[in-house]
Amino acid sequence: MKKYFLLLIIITTTISINAQENRWGITAFGGLAIPTGGFSDFYNNGYTFSAGAIYDFKFSTRVAFTIGYTAWDLNQDEFNKSLAQDSVRFEGTAPVSTIPLLLQIKWYGTQEKLKLYGLIEAGFYFTKSEFSGDVFLADTLIGTISGKESGTNTGINLGIGLTYNLSENIEIDFATRYHIVSVKNTYNFSGITQSGNINSNQYWSLTAGVNIILFD
Repeated sequence: MKKYFLLLIIITTTISINAQENRWGITAFGGLAIPTGGFSDFYNNGYTFSAGAIYDFKFSTRVAFTIGYTAWDLNQDEFNKSLAQDSVRFEGTAPVSTIPLLLQIKWYGTQEKLKLYGLIEAGFYFTKSEFSGDVFLADTLIGTISGKESGTNTGINLGIGLTYNLSENIEIDFATRYHIVSVKNTYNFSGITQSGNINSNQYWSLTAGVNIILFD
């Protein structure tokens, strides 16, 4: 995954050297984070927001550095279905959150007022998972568990979007992204029932935001 991040840095450097005209600004966006695959088996839709600095080039390319926050809550009913064969039930919480620090590149298809673009992002996800609650066996409380994990993971995102120019320096922005992050959360019910993994490494995001050009 790190090779993709290095590739983006090389591309950005090459663009910067050859740029003939540029503009600086800021971006902010937020929306839904929708789990897919194994992640969707146990987690509800979450929320996400990010902000950062943008740098425009003459030939329809935009680079941004962003930092954000994304979080999800456990779907307790679905999680308990996976434990039902052992007559075990969990009552508690197991939130997952991540802070993505990303390098983003957008390529615009046109320079009209309404513009379609493709994007790629790569960088680091600072992820934290927690769990705490009671474990029941056939409706009898047999233990209380708690724990937390944190780590730094790499990720790459692919997406498409639209921007609409409200004025020369203000845009509204709509995008969808597919996120691939190298992270897995392990919930260990050692001594109570078997351990289990809950993947949180793939999800979609649907976002809306604003881009403001400050200097050109």
